[in-house]
Amino acid sequence: MERADERGTVRRGLTARGRWLLAGGAATGLVALVLDERDLLFAAAIGVLLPVVAVLLTVRRPRLAVRLSTASPVLPVAGEGTADVRVDNVGRLPGRSLELRLPQAPGLLEEQRRAVPPLLPGSVTTLQVPLVGDRRGRYAIGPVLLRSHDPFGLWEDRRTVPGTLEVLVVPEVVELAGLPRSAAGRGSTTASTGTAPTGGAPDVGVRPYRIGDDVRTIHWRASARLADDVVVRTAQVPSPATVALVLDHRPREPRTAGGLDAAGLDVAATLAASVGLHLAAAGIEVTLTDHTGAVLLEPEAVPGTLQARLADLGRTGHQFTPAVPHALDLVIAIVGPLTDDETAALARVRRRGATAMALVLDPRSFLPARLEHAVPTAATTAQALRVAGWRVAVVDVTAARGPGGAAEIALAWQHLTHLGMLREPTGGLDGVTPVRSAVPRTGVGTR
Repeated sequence: MERADERGTVRRGLTARGRWLLAGGAATGLVALVLDERDLLFAAAIGVLLPVVAVLLTVRRPRLAVRLSTASPVLPVAGEGTADVRVDNVGRLPGRSLELRLPQAPGLLEEQRRAVPPLLPGSVTTLQVPLVGDRRGRYAIGPVLLRSHDPFGLWEDRRTVPGTLEVLVVPEVVELAGLPRSAAGRGSTTASTGTAPTGGAPDVGVRPYRIGDDVRTIHWRASARLADDVVVRTAQVPSPATVALVLDHRPREPRTAGGLDAAGLDVAATLAASVGLHLAAAGIEVTLTDHTGAVLLEPEAVPGTLQARLADLGRTGHQFTPAVPHALDLVIAIVGPLTDDETAALARVRRRGATAMALVLDPRSFLPARLEHAVPTAATTAQALRVAGWRVAVVDVTAARGPGGAAEIALAWQHLTHLGMLREPTGGLDGVTPVRSAVPRTGVGTR
């Protein structure tokens, strides 16, 4: 039987053992009647009555409340946490031994089966289950399944308690060092504590003199022009630098160059989270856009919600029409290998005189071997963008997902932001020499 009430969906019935015993008892009873065997009839009666007794023993069930909670509703990729399952006997009857089951949440939780001891009225027990964030995404844990049975194992109750617990696994944020020159020149935290802006009008203004102002701040030339008024100099805070972060999250299609598979998108999300939060922490306004030109996050939302937005990001769309909302100081693109037309479309995003950078994911990390030479490579994409005036670093997806992934990403950013001071690479794979880090494995090259 099955019904839904305030405590969830309940299914009750005989177990396989109970059904076999009942069927065996009934068959034995018929044989005993035919053969007029009283002893056999007595055994048949026991076989039939035992399931009935089991049902009677489980008619009155304790009222249980189950609650899921966690102290870590947000986990980074490869992060670990725990979820608490609280079982409370809120009724007046003592409980029986239970089996608690949590279904599998692939990428976060393996299926859990735990024994719950008998609970007296008003008593509580709490079970802890481990959480490991293997993959970026939003997960639902639950619902909880409680299973109880009679002492003979002939009758069981299966109760599904409604309600789930949501856990968000966000991309890892890799600590980066350094800023692009065009972004570090003004408006960033680095710039405000460092050198003054060069060229153009000085970042100063004037206001009327007030009692208590330092006489050294009086702007004598302006005061002389105003005759009766004395004015003082006031420093004007420079406007913050602005950056557009373009993320290509198209699904990869067979025999095509653009798009990413699940592993590639995870690396792209880690890159976007690391770069976006690194720039935002420096006081730079970051706008997150995608391969269609749609704005995913405005600058004011980046510091608090960038990781959550990237955790929910899936592989959608096939058209590659990147665009930035307005003239910005810097464009940073995170893309896979592109066709010639797609590369030209991305190159047009860079306005004259602006700085543009690209992190290109190496396709050989996630392309089948038979397609490696059938589609454009990261090297050809990087070379085409470099000719168009972009600074480019190539990231190996396999290495970025490995044990030294954080070092690989940090090295890619380091070489991207200091590319103007690097020696032009020669030779190597596809005409490009990869840049090696101090870690054993590296998948980063400069183009």
